[in-house]
Amino acid sequence: MNEGLERDPSRWIDPRHDQVRVDGRAVGDETPRVVIAFHKPVGLVTTRVDPAGRATVYDALGDLGRWVFPVGRLDRDTSGLLILTNDHRLGERLTAPD
Repeated sequence: MNEGLERDPSRWIDPRHDQVRVDGRAVGDETPRVVIAFHKPVGLVTTRVDPAGRATVYDALGDLGRWVFPVGRLDRDTSGLLILTNDHRLGERLTAPD
């Protein structure tokens, strides 16, 4: 870990091992991670708000007390497993083609 002033904008950090501070304050994301495995029934749309007023997966889940997003999508006429999370890294890993 570099204890001094870093000026290289291309420097990579590993948040599991490196600590970043700006003006003496730690920078990072301490948000607890949420992952929900939801069996989406036919008839719900996989969107936060539907302009047509159709029921959404968020209506079925109710108030979770925090924001989550669907990893992938299932159309209204499809039922199946839908993962919802607030963890962007997990979402990217689950959908990346490699």
